[in-house]
Amino acid sequence: MLKFSSLLLHIVLYLFQINFQILYVPLASRGKSSKLSLPNSNFRNNHVLDLVYCDVWGPAPTLSIDGCRFFLLCVDHHTRYMWFYPLVHKSDVFSALTNFIKMSERQFNTKLKSIQSYWGGEFRNLTHFFNNLGIIHRRSCPYTSEQNGIIERRHRHVVETGLTLLAQSHLPQRFRQFAFETAVYLINRLPSRVSSNKSPFEHLFKIQPNYSFLRVFGCQCFPYLRPYNHHKMDFRSTPCVFIGYSPIHHGYRCFDPKSERIYVARHVRFNEHFFPFHHLPPVTPSSTTEPPCISIFPDLPPDFSVEPSTSPTSSTPSNPPDQTESISAEPTSSNQTAQTKPISTEPTSSSQPDQSEYSSAIPQTSTSASNNPQTNPPP
Repeated sequence: MLKFSSLLLHIVLYLFQINFQILYVPLASRGKSSKLSLPNSNFRNNHVLDLVYCDVWGPAPTLSIDGCRFFLLCVDHHTRYMWFYPLVHKSDVFSALTNFIKMSERQFNTKLKSIQSYWGGEFRNLTHFFNNLGIIHRRSCPYTSEQNGIIERRHRHVVETGLTLLAQSHLPQRFRQFAFETAVYLINRLPSRVSSNKSPFEHLFKIQPNYSFLRVFGCQCFPYLRPYNHHKMDFRSTPCVFIGYSPIHHGYRCFDPKSERIYVARHVRFNEHFFPFHHLPPVTPSSTTEPPCISIFPDLPPDFSVEPSTSPTSSTPSNPPDQTESISAEPTSSNQTAQTKPISTEPTSSSQPDQSEYSSAIPQTSTSASNNPQTNPPP
């Protein structure tokens, strides 16, 4: 008798629960609708470029030193390796993705199979382009960024790491693109639980990164500038600020606060305990127009034959084009909008009259900030 009463009670409660849901759910859904929790996904592709997540960050409230307000981030789902493309406009996504597809398919000898992004206008216009290439364009539901969670978390990681680098070095906000690019460089070389405590770099290229090449962002540095001297009594170097790693050289970027020039050098001495911008006044651009966007390219396998940096002891300058490159980072005049600036690829010296100086143009800001793949980045 007791068992029958218990069974009857369960039946009554069950029927009451059904009736309650029938009456309550429509009313509660109208007034208390909210997002549902999503289960964790254990899906993992087995090959590089089987699936790549893409997303655009921006716009930033101010221009960076290279004239960009956005950046495109591409993450390989298998290795979690990231590629970073600074953008002047959102419309530059097409140019950046086109170059990313060409570069990645050539370097890894495989075809890109699918791309996942949100349903934004800059990606919506690429549907026909992806269809022609046979690439599946997977899109998250409208207003459901959690379906693109991998790239969203990567955005947060990159931005927070970049802002931390700026805070430590006291560099102004216009250096954020260099800080974000350095953050991507470091994150690609950090061990990850997702990759069995291997770094994305090691997972992708099957080699361990060279951590001895790393330096403290924003610290004082002294690049070897003797080939740039106009006479023999000029100083061999000048105090600069380390602002990251060159993506197209095996060298360091060194910013001279006095001349507003960016030197790319291999022979650099670092004072990693001193940050010049802690003591320098804020650096302001000479005009309010958009400066040209310096090309920044994605990472590819390093040159293993290069050893950690050492300062030269010889009194004669080495071959300048292979060692040091100077990039003008000054913004354009107020009468022009994002005109090209020359890149001085050979230094001038009175002791070497046979070395002439020539110029090549930086890409226009109407296109993506990176239109060519990197060929020999630092490890």
